[in-house]
Amino acid sequence: MKTLLLTAKYIAVELRAKHIELAYIQAAAECLNDLNTDKAKVVKQILNKNLSPRLHFDLAQQFKDDVTVEKLNTVEALPMVPFTDEVTKTIETILDSPAFKGGNLLDKIFEIPKTHEPTIVKRLSKFEALKNKLTQEVFGQDIAIEALIDSLVKNDWQNTAQRPKGIFLFLGPPATGKTYLAERFAHHIDDDYGYKLFDMAQYTNANEAFGLVGGKKTYDDSEPGRLTQFVRKHPKSVIVLDEFEKAHSQVLLSILQLFSTGFLTDEHTEEAIDFRNTIVILTSNLGTQLYNNEAFLSQFEKQPNQGQKALISHLAKETKLEREREVKAIPSELLSRLSQGSILLFNRLSLDKLTDIARVQIKQDIEAFSQQYELTYTPPSEQVCQLLLLHFAPLFDVRDIKSSISHLIIDPLTDFFRQASSNSANEGLAANKLRTDISVAVKLSDSALQFLSENDDIKHPRRLALKHQTINFDVGVLAVLPNEDGSNSPTGVGVLDNSLDNSKVSSGESNALKQTQRLVVTIDAPQVNQIVFTEDVGVSGGINMDFPNIAFSDIAGHKYIKSRLGEVASLLKQRNTLTELGVSMPAGMLLYGPPGTGKTMLAKAFAHEASLPFIACSGTDILSESFISSIFERARKYAPCIIFIDEIDALPSRGTMGPHADALVNRLLVEIDGFASSKDEIFIIGATNLKDKLDPALTRSGRLDLNFEVPSPDKAARKWLLSELLSHSLYDDGIDVDALLLPTTGLTGADLNKIHREAVLTAIRNKVETITLTMLLEEINTIKYGAKSVVNNKNNDKDRLRETAIHEAGHAVISKLLMPERNIEQVSIIARERALGMVSYEAGQELKQTRAHWEALTCVALAGRTAQVEYSGELGIDTGASSDLTQATHYAWIAITRFGMHPNLYNLDMNYLYKQSNTALFESDIEQAIQEWIGEATDKTSVLVTKYWQDIMKLADALIEHETIDEAQMMALLEAPSS
Repeated sequence: MKTLLLTAKYIAVELRAKHIELAYIQAAAECLNDLNTDKAKVVKQILNKNLSPRLHFDLAQQFKDDVTVEKLNTVEALPMVPFTDEVTKTIETILDSPAFKGGNLLDKIFEIPKTHEPTIVKRLSKFEALKNKLTQEVFGQDIAIEALIDSLVKNDWQNTAQRPKGIFLFLGPPATGKTYLAERFAHHIDDDYGYKLFDMAQYTNANEAFGLVGGKKTYDDSEPGRLTQFVRKHPKSVIVLDEFEKAHSQVLLSILQLFSTGFLTDEHTEEAIDFRNTIVILTSNLGTQLYNNEAFLSQFEKQPNQGQKALISHLAKETKLEREREVKAIPSELLSRLSQGSILLFNRLSLDKLTDIARVQIKQDIEAFSQQYELTYTPPSEQVCQLLLLHFAPLFDVRDIKSSISHLIIDPLTDFFRQASSNSANEGLAANKLRTDISVAVKLSDSALQFLSENDDIKHPRRLALKHQTINFDVGVLAVLPNEDGSNSPTGVGVLDNSLDNSKVSSGESNALKQTQRLVVTIDAPQVNQIVFTEDVGVSGGINMDFPNIAFSDIAGHKYIKSRLGEVASLLKQRNTLTELGVSMPAGMLLYGPPGTGKTMLAKAFAHEASLPFIACSGTDILSESFISSIFERARKYAPCIIFIDEIDALPSRGTMGPHADALVNRLLVEIDGFASSKDEIFIIGATNLKDKLDPALTRSGRLDLNFEVPSPDKAARKWLLSELLSHSLYDDGIDVDALLLPTTGLTGADLNKIHREAVLTAIRNKVETITLTMLLEEINTIKYGAKSVVNNKNNDKDRLRETAIHEAGHAVISKLLMPERNIEQVSIIARERALGMVSYEAGQELKQTRAHWEALTCVALAGRTAQVEYSGELGIDTGASSDLTQATHYAWIAITRFGMHPNLYNLDMNYLYKQSNTALFESDIEQAIQEWIGEATDKTSVLVTKYWQDIMKLADALIEHETIDEAQMMALLEAPSS
């Protein structure tokens, strides 16, 4: 029995347990051979009555090959490790059994197995055992641990006489277990190995190398080096140079010798210290870009040698600042030596692995707390551990988690007992301990369970990191009291928010506390809270990061485009399904359309619909290769996510702006192609007002090949937007929103908001209590046609005003005669920045563009001057018609040269001929055709003006009286009988 119990003690010591548990006895029996078969059979039968199959099997596998006579002799000399009550009772049962009558614990029943394994198995099996121990303690880094063991095996047979026994470079993001793995590795590798960690961030001065290798005796206060002297005393040791890249380059070069020769000279003692039996581990956070690159990580896993070369190449380009001078982060000489060792890449820890770490830490801490205060406890559930873990968002720093997570439970308990003692309650607890033991359980309230199951922030913890949010909650302690009949009553002292208000504890409650049997720690009311940080949130270096909360339902109009974007968002959520079907997702899409139509808003709603982080920048930002690298690096960090590039047309098309611009486009294409061909789930959205300016390569298949036009708001959307704006208290309740639909045709949502803002500001400025329809229409005209011209309106005498009225009336009347289907928005003689008067039409109205259409447009353009000549004769030929003549000539040119509508140049596209031949063909024919076109239109317009002169004058008189008339008013006027 002694061998069995010593083996169980060995297991307990290795696991640093404070008691020998029954599972350790069960595992020990599996590790040993039977010496006395009959008694061994009885022992195993009794042990197996309370067997813990999974636990004892795992322990047996872990320690089976470790048990030796030497180790049992060593552990026998160590201080006693007490049995648990369960073990004591089990041993008593064994000794009381018939097979052990007259026997004792010294009976020889088991023996250590005699191994006859080949030498290679004996030597290499210890590495597998080491790997198993490390994977049980360091979570989420199985690949790094496997690489570490492989390198140790290689060093076991390879000649390393000219360098340390092992050189390892641990690379990875902060708080991923690099230093912890080094410490646990040193603990398990061998009993006679020493361990020393050096924080290299303490050696940032060029003269601080003496701290490692000593200072020459000629210097004052010089002494031997801490590194060299430690290895001198402990030739077999694990040396960790933590965050070594932060040390000054001169400090790093001072230890270069040990990597190439295996020796390092102490500058103080001038002794060459032998490092050939040391294992040197360097940790670093360098290589951030590569940690977020799925393609690289996949290559590193499948082809370590190729991945290591790529990693070394990347590290060679990393830089740091020393005395405001940029230098290589790792001196080239040192990097060359490190490349001879092994590079281990550490993963970012997933939420599952972090939960594993949290669960183990909570178990250890609560177990220690309970043993110290003689409590019993129920281990917290997985959900409890997960919610406690989310309190450490957004950073999820492993060191912080391990040091603080248990306090979220333990602190409320200690507060409970400390504050209860002020009510003379804890004496009662001590007196009742034998009769009523105190047990502790941790549970989640119903609201906390619902929060975990439904909250998107929990399903996507990266959202917490993106928005720098954390999860806070209330913690309450409830004392459940035993009744006289033995049942429990849920009455007692409730503690909320980690505090106990003594003033609220009555004497009756204090007495009740003396009978407490069970304490329930309840986690309740979890909520998401914002942490104010600057890194990665808001605008950082031109990169704006957000998780938009605007939905498609919040955007008026755009029904078709919202439907299409919703389909694409749905596909993003089913990326894995598409991959299984052999269909790849496009890399991105392009939203194009006039400014202010809501492209950015739609992109944000798309991100919300897809439940993805939204990383935004402008086109001018990407006019830098470093910025392009930076934003895509950020995207890899938060993938899956969306990159939104507004005004992407700022990036010039290749071949138009020189080599530098071409390089920018190429760089962007490389990044896009990289995402499309890798596992990085990044979707890119570009927005532009000028689609034609983009480099064609950007919108080719596999890139931004989904193109969606975002037009100005349609009638329904404008009506919704205007109705929302008119709900403002300053607007006249009698304003008919339908009266604003025609004047606002073609305006964007941004335009409408500007009109609203200007109307309100004008009302406040002029101290007007109510904004009328007339005032609102004026703001619409201002944004569309410019502000009123104070000078021109002031200088408009009576005769000039009449001429302007006749001019605009001529346009309007002839337009309705020749093009009755064309909607007139308004006729006005108010002088503005761009005209003395105007006839405005419904924007975006689609009309059939026949020859008659273009001829009518030409006549309408000429009708203003023609009406003036009809009224004033030769004096009517003035400069006021300059823009009309430009329009008339343009219409003639388009109809003749582009659409081939003149009989003499029928069906010829002159613009195409010019582009193809680079020669102006048919010049004289075109001139003659345009003259004929304009001449015929002039004659036709003159006839019509004369015929409908009475209508023109009637409209002109109305304009002089009212200044502005809409189409309905105009038609009512013209259709009314003459007085």
